Amino acid sequence: MPWLGFEDRRVAVGEAEYAVTRGGEGPPLLLLHGFPQTHACWSGVAPALARRHTVVAPDLRGYGASRAPAGGPQGEGYTKREMRGSSSS
Repeated sequence: MPWLGFEDRRVAVGEAEYAVTRGGEGPPLLLLHGFPQTHACWSGVAPALARRHTVVAPDLRGYGASRAPAGGPQGEGYTKREMRGSSSS
């Protein structure tokens, strides 16, 4: 269920599919959660930020409702650099 004034959607990037919550108007503001959280960790602050920004809060690759193929034996596909690259797409 999306937060009040936000919408949930799914966004495909390569072989991954991200669950994204988005709301507000203004310059974009990308909120990335840490380990082991999901986008839901931003629910308390996102509505206030959305007064002046378009807030985008995805579940990172492999977290929460996002889906992606299994990583390689040394974590290939799930490095912070790779996740940043797909988040800015």
